[in-house]
Amino acid sequence: MQLELRHLRVVLAVAESGSISRAAQRLGLPQPSVTAQLARIERELGAQLFARTATGAVPTPFGRYVVDRARAVLGELDRLNRGRQGSVVAPRQLRIGVAPGLPLAGIEVSLGVGDVTSYSDPSTHALAQLVRAGQLDLVLLREYPGHEFVAPPELTTRVLVPAEPMFVGLPADDPLAAGEEVALADLAGAQWVASPPDDSGLQALFRAACAAAGFSPRIRHQTSDSVFAKEFITRSGYVSLASPLSWDGPRHAIRPLAGTPIWRRLVVGWRADGPLAHRADDLAPRLDRWYHDLAVSRPRYAAWLSAREH
Repeated sequence: MQLELRHLRVVLAVAESGSISRAAQRLGLPQPSVTAQLARIERELGAQLFARTATGAVPTPFGRYVVDRARAVLGELDRLNRGRQGSVVAPRQLRIGVAPGLPLAGIEVSLGVGDVTSYSDPSTHALAQLVRAGQLDLVLLREYPGHEFVAPPELTTRVLVPAEPMFVGLPADDPLAAGEEVALADLAGAQWVASPPDDSGLQALFRAACAAAGFSPRIRHQTSDSVFAKEFITRSGYVSLASPLSWDGPRHAIRPLAGTPIWRRLVVGWRADGPLAHRADDLAPRLDRWYHDLAVSRPRYAAWLSAREH
């Protein structure tokens, strides 16, 4: 069984109603049907979503995570359904969607547009669907090896960066920060701040790379907020994966991982019949120049790129 929107509605109804019987009334379904659907959903996810009590149903910790994602997905769908009637992009305005950690500095100049708005979401598929629905004009997507993104037919896509390395962020006073790069195996004893699970494949690739280096990562905190992650690094001595476009700081260091065990492609996409369709031949070289200028402005990334050119 694959999860569908109707399953998310069942989960959300149980969470918001506080009981399966009230959720059944809200959904207009027999209670046994809702009970059976919830059991199938839990079997599919491999974990209990709700603890049944004398007074109703209370989300488990994993259940709270699923409820939050269901609420976000269904809320976004509702917004798209309300907004897809004749949404018009203002002249010279560009709406861009990005994954967390991909900065957009200078992109409006490179693309020759007067105004840029942006929206960040860790879900590759959510960003693609926003372009598909006409709510975004351009997306920058992450694609990890073994978890390649299959674009919907309405999207035109181009590979912007064939192989962008993932760096590591660690305290500036950590002895490992004294070197030019860090071996992943040397972080076996570290405590990690990691991104929450999403549909990009990063978490699976990260765990596989750590296993190949001989250890299982000790993940203590999960966040997609880079500022929050840096707080853990600078105040508590944690480490995290980091974009090569990140900056070193007085108490926070960015270093390449030796051998580049974790990397990704960056893919750009737009609607084949959207406002950027007439610029298809022009977009790729402009975005190439924008990314190159951004990369060489980061000293650590610039040094990494230079070492591979020689």
